[in-house]
Amino acid sequence: MIGNWTISDYPLVRKEIINKIGFFNEEMKAAGEDAEYWARASFFTNFYYLDLPLTKYRIHNENNSSLNKSLYFNLNLTIKSKLDFYLNSGVINKKTYKININNLVKDEIKKVKISYFKNLKILFKLNLFWFFSYKKIKLLLFIILKK
Repeated sequence: MIGNWTISDYPLVRKEIINKIGFFNEEMKAAGEDAEYWARASFFTNFYYLDLPLTKYRIHNENNSSLNKSLYFNLNLTIKSKLDFYLNSGVINKKTYKININNLVKDEIKKVKISYFKNLKILFKLNLFWFFSYKKIKLLLFIILKK
């Protein structure tokens, strides 16, 4: 789920799952709280994808996502803190943790053109040794050099 974000207009969720993971994180500003919520949910249930247009998504200058773009910078760090918590409490194992951190790093690399220095700082907070991976350096160069 992490790195494969979902739009959560009309999800159907069993009450047991909500009881396990709680509600949306109200401490987060209106930026990414749905992605953080579904990332948490992904550790407790399976997701099923229906490839049909069930809603219309209107984009305009007054959208929360338009107004709060800068707040999205910390989304991957917020999700990493949940991953750390789940690893330490035994909900996920080390292998799952590494896979998801890897997905967060890839997602952050894809956003590097937005703000080079902020994104690089976040990359090092996500994984201090991310740059030792040939695939990640290759992805970074591809994103930077892409027109």
